[in-house]
Amino acid sequence: MKSNNESPKQTSVLTAEEVKERISLLEKRNQEIDLEIELLQSQGFKVEELQWHIDKLHEYNEIKDAAQCVLGRLERKLYHSQYRTN
Repeated sequence: MKSNNESPKQTSVLTAEEVKERISLLEKRNQEIDLEIELLQSQGFKVEELQWHIDKLHEYNEIKDAAQCVLGRLERKLYHSQYRTN
């Protein structure tokens, strides 16, 4: 927990040159991402299928979480029953 007497973060003001450099870096990254998209599309991937894959990953994670809860409860029951009988 932070104390109340800590100074807030100071924001630095960028120079025009720093802004230009950041813009240049962002434009370069944008071009790299466009190339990645083109590569994936050339390999048969479709943007329209992306949401389906995301939904399936969410479903998988929910099932995995539920299974971990069940296994955790089972483990606790086995642990407690083992020490109650001994």
